[in-house]
Amino acid sequence: MTTRSITRRIVPLVTAILTLALAACGAPPTSPETSAPTVVAPATAASKPVATAAPTQAPKPTEAPAPTTLPEPTSTPKPAEAGASRSNPLPLGSEVRLKTWAVTITDVTRGKAALQAIAAANQFNEKPRAGYEYLLASLRLENISEKQEAQHVAFGASLHVTGDHNVLYSSASVVEPKPLEGEVFPGGKVEGQIAFEVPSDEKNLMFQVEESLAFDQPPVFVAIDEGARIVPDATLESIQPSEIGTRRDAPAKPGETLTTSAWEITLLEVVRGKDAAKLAQEANQFNEVAPAGSEYIAVKLRVRAIGLDQPDVARQVDGSFLKITGEKSVVYEKPSVVAPAPELDAHLFPGGVTEGWEILSVAAGEQKLTLIFKPLLSFSDDATRFLAIE
Repeated sequence: MTTRSITRRIVPLVTAILTLALAACGAPPTSPETSAPTVVAPATAASKPVATAAPTQAPKPTEAPAPTTLPEPTSTPKPAEAGASRSNPLPLGSEVRLKTWAVTITDVTRGKAALQAIAAANQFNEKPRAGYEYLLASLRLENISEKQEAQHVAFGASLHVTGDHNVLYSSASVVEPKPLEGEVFPGGKVEGQIAFEVPSDEKNLMFQVEESLAFDQPPVFVAIDEGARIVPDATLESIQPSEIGTRRDAPAKPGETLTTSAWEITLLEVVRGKDAAKLAQEANQFNEVAPAGSEYIAVKLRVRAIGLDQPDVARQVDGSFLKITGEKSVVYEKPSVVAPAPELDAHLFPGGVTEGWEILSVAAGEQKLTLIFKPLLSFSDDATRFLAIE
């Protein structure tokens, strides 16, 4: 056995012995192939065990807030269709197409110019009342009916005027320079004029255009004044009917205002006997004297339209609303007598006011006279009121 062989056998044995010795001393074995020595950190005292923190309790989940209910979007009121309301009239010159007629108001003359034109048209045309002026409307009507028959313009457009006084004015009793007259077949046109008497100080003037015999068609409003617009007073809706004058045995006193759901009524003046007969004779020379055993009673009232259930509908008030009774408990009908001017006869929009006279008749000398105010076609006693004459 050679020395090299012995050496090869001895070296591994020695290395194994050293490795076991070092392992017994706690040192890691050294790889014979590693030239640099492995640095071993000195042993440290055993560290105290770190107390494990108790697991934190997970917070209870908070209840999610109930979803807030979003308010339903309020629908924005649509503006009134042009011409359907006094708050939004059509501009002057617009064509208004009704069932049978197409109406176009082509021109408006008022004041001094209208007065001169009307005065020249007929020598019997009178001047307007104090505080009033004439308004002359020129218009064109075309028959647009599908019925192949001639239509007379007298049954065509029904034209009125209104303004911020909330009164609806009918045509004046005058002869116009160019009266609206004639009849036409479909496609035919006719032109003419209609005159009105309106307060000189009234603003926001406009026309109300309707077809005379079309009762199921709403009116159309056409502006006269530029920018004309009428919105009823909202406070009218809050006025409530009163108990004053609701009973015949407790009538309202003269000058006391009565209130129904639609009207406010005040008795302003009372004239009786010979003085009332004189008023009747002055009002119209053809008025007959009171029948034997009867006498006239002339009354003047102020009436105001209230309520906003139909803000663009004018309601009529006139002498047909009035009757009278007395100590005999007989209800006397209104006689066929022309009343003094101004007569109680008006069409009022909400807020409109009128004053006027009416003549009634009773048994001569009858006492405890009571005026009965009851609207025509009223079938409920809720609208009836009693006013003491004296």
